[in-house]
Amino acid sequence: MNAVLLLTVALVGAQNEIPSVAPSTAPVPCVAVQRVLDRRGTDIATLARAELVSESERRTVWVIRGLLREDVEVRTLLPTGKGAEAKSAFAEIRFPPKSAILLERPLRLAEPRLAISSPGSKSWFFEKDLKTRTVSCWIQRIVEGGDPALGPAAAELDVLGRSLGGGFFGEATLLLKCLVPPGWPDVGTPPERHLVDLDPGAPLAPELRRAALSALSEDLPQPSSR
Repeated sequence: MNAVLLLTVALVGAQNEIPSVAPSTAPVPCVAVQRVLDRRGTDIATLARAELVSESERRTVWVIRGLLREDVEVRTLLPTGKGAEAKSAFAEIRFPPKSAILLERPLRLAEPRLAISSPGSKSWFFEKDLKTRTVSCWIQRIVEGGDPALGPAAAELDVLGRSLGGGFFGEATLLLKCLVPPGWPDVGTPPERHLVDLDPGAPLAPELRRAALSALSEDLPQPSSR
């Protein structure tokens, strides 16, 4: 009788056990919300940076508020891992939810070239020709065919990026330089800027965090036919 009772208790206990759950291996995005300050500690802007790294790519988003009249987003996608050299890197700038200006840069070409596009317009350029007046004017036509305000916005972000470190906007650094309108004043050495973490309890923190994660979750461009 005791053996039967022990067997019954064991079976009941096994049925009530909580099944173990394997830990998730899905990549988790990292988000930081920071204030941009000048050398005197005056607020220049607030930005959220979100990044998601997987085995095949790195996605990064910056949402910048306060630098311009409306929020501006910069997004990049950089292939990583096996076969990355056969793919393209992407960068874009936009005033959400308006249309974006996109840069595509194939990683395996012997002579670097890139494509710049807006809705309905796309052109390829050799990277060595980007500083020529002809190419600069052609790029501005692409910008004007999309959202003309993105040219001045790119110029402001280019200065901001240089003031925070030359590669602050990663793969988008080249895009921002390409979109600066011809004749835009050259500030020379950019003014000193630095970043400090925004208080998590500040009203802007959760809002910018959500905006960055939302932009990060959106589908990014796929390699086009060339």
